[in-house]
Amino acid sequence: MQTDAGNTVKDAQMMEARLQSLLGAAAPENRYRWAKEEKSQGRKVIGTVSPYVPEEMIYAAGMIPLRLWGSNQAALVKASAHRPPFTNSYHTRLLESLLSGELDFLDGLVATDADDSLKRMWDVWVSTKRTKFNYIIHVPNTDSNTAKGYFALSLRTFLSSLESFADVRVGSEALIESVNLHNLLRSLMRRVYELRKQRKITLSGAESLAMTTAALVMPKDLYSRELGALLPYLKIRKLKLGVAGPRILVSSDDLDDPAYVRIIEEGGCVVAMDDLDTGSRYCWCDVSSETPDPVQALATYYLTRPQTPRMLEWKRQVEVIIEACHEFQIDGVIELPILYDYPREWRVPYFAAELSQAGIPNLTIRRDYLLTNDAQMRTRTHAFIEMLSGRAK
Repeated sequence: MQTDAGNTVKDAQMMEARLQSLLGAAAPENRYRWAKEEKSQGRKVIGTVSPYVPEEMIYAAGMIPLRLWGSNQAALVKASAHRPPFTNSYHTRLLESLLSGELDFLDGLVATDADDSLKRMWDVWVSTKRTKFNYIIHVPNTDSNTAKGYFALSLRTFLSSLESFADVRVGSEALIESVNLHNLLRSLMRRVYELRKQRKITLSGAESLAMTTAALVMPKDLYSRELGALLPYLKIRKLKLGVAGPRILVSSDDLDDPAYVRIIEEGGCVVAMDDLDTGSRYCWCDVSSETPDPVQALATYYLTRPQTPRMLEWKRQVEVIIEACHEFQIDGVIELPILYDYPREWRVPYFAAELSQAGIPNLTIRRDYLLTNDAQMRTRTHAFIEMLSGRAK
């Protein structure tokens, strides 16, 4: 006869296996699995490459929004013929994925004019004629009332293009239903972040990044069900990291490889919070349900949620991170700009100076999209962590 203790152990093992399955959803071998399954059932799949693309609209039009990852191949055999080496490697590796046939299942691509590197990648992508639907959205670089109104007009035009391509009519009810589904997902993700405020964490920073990136590739309803079922277990899960070392916040864009975070944590710290478009910025607030116009609500949401450096409100962006440092008891910030990510590079000196003035130690390490030269990153981050550990003594 099974004892209560035996049942408890067995239940914990089952929940841990379920958690590991969710954490592996965005691994290279799994990341496009669900989109391909939906495609086999007759649904169109639309790739997105910018955090400013309103995936709620794509979903409301009956299609699958899918955040695209870059190629993991060592050599950029095809994309290098179209892009020089001194460009954002995420965009270059994404183009390599397309040209190598990895993304042949896509029906379309939606990008934004977030920066010039992305626009030039989009130009090449469209010229290949690999996808039937291609659309680029202009995003203002401020969140003034004028900008919100203009962006709403841009999104209405985008929605009309989606309707034409999918041969559907997307009414307010469908948009609101899609918004509610995404808001539920975001609220569940924030509950996981609440657990990271504890001194004794139950989820490492690398695991947290794996969990948030899973939301970008899995069906939203499936992800919400899985995360909702796992939350009680996450509250009591035991993690070897425990209260190890200083608490770090990592800031970057297009960071989808947990190995970067794992290297940092191997130095004897906990990455307790992040400032990532693939992490906290994706879920930190909800689309408002107070306005009867869901398109305007979406425009406001995408311009005012925690921003990327291409937006001009740098002071507010740093204030958000300083507030997070206090809320999550952060000891130091590590910024990881992708090489030739010019909007973030322009902000680096201001960012570092403002954090230092606020008394928050910080370190900037430029990185490639694909993890390379990990020895140098390990040396620099571990020295920074050692310095923070010395300050705490």
